Amino acid sequence: MPTEIQHINSEKPILNFNFCIIIPTYNNAKTLKRVIDGVLKFGVGFHIIVVNDGSTDETAFLLEEYKENLTIITNPVNRGKG
Repeated sequence: MPTEIQHINSEKPILNFNFCIIIPTYNNAKTLKRVIDGVLKFGVGFHIIVVNDGSTDETAFLLEEYKENLTIITNPVNRGKG
């Protein structure tokens, strides 16, 4: 199945950043907020990409809170460790 890119913030093109931080996640709703908030504390100069690997918990709902600040890539099913 193809990967679905749910949100790309067009106001902040990835090319304007020094580097990207990629956060893979699968059913990590309980800890993901702490991880994302921790990364966001570092400020500017990077772009965050979260890859939701078919989570069946509340991960997708949690990511909606951050959709303006990061890119969300969602796999419809879990594909296992990358």
